[in-house]
Amino acid sequence: MTSEKQGLLIDYEFCTGCHSCEIACREEHGFGVGTYGIKILEDGPRLRDPENDKKKYTWRFIAAPTDLCDLCAERVAMGKRPTCVHHCQAAVLSFGTIEELMPEIMRKPQQALFFPTGEREDPWAALQAKREANREIADSMKQDFSTAGESVDTDWENAVLDDKTREDLEGLIDEYQLVIKDDESGVTWLGDRYPDKLALAHIKTNTAGIMKILKERSR
Repeated sequence: MTSEKQGLLIDYEFCTGCHSCEIACREEHGFGVGTYGIKILEDGPRLRDPENDKKKYTWRFIAAPTDLCDLCAERVAMGKRPTCVHHCQAAVLSFGTIEELMPEIMRKPQQALFFPTGEREDPWAALQAKREANREIADSMKQDFSTAGESVDTDWENAVLDDKTREDLEGLIDEYQLVIKDDESGVTWLGDRYPDKLALAHIKTNTAGIMKILKERSR
């Protein structure tokens, strides 16, 4: 893992204003409406030089990281790029160390270099801290989760799943690495990600369907 200062190179000449970076950031960090880690700003349409030229207009979009941007420290700790860079449809966002990005910013105009102010929290430490917090939350949910198979009909062999329900449940299985409990009374999860309360309720009320899909996959 590099200890060099890292940042984003933003080429605002070719940004299309698609807002993919905004949406990806919000999904990655769970931001609510009106909260942004990166925000698309719009300049124009307006006359470029209204006093001397009445024909040429300026209309551009600029991706502007906010104070909440930590360059997706958890993703970077796992060897991934920040989610805004990964999902940028116009490929106008680049991630790297300042030393790597400086030659690129000198290559052409209409670019901007962003890096978080102050000292960044060690990304690996941040990832570990969040995992530990998730485990604590999960422990508090274990008792409810362990009774999932007792509170619903777990006759998985007779469970009927339409295409939409099957798709939703397969998404839950893959996202939380769900497996059948040893006593086959319910399901549990593996890995470092734990269901929130909404996902947990969805799993508990669809235990039979999830078990049916898991059984099919094991054949």
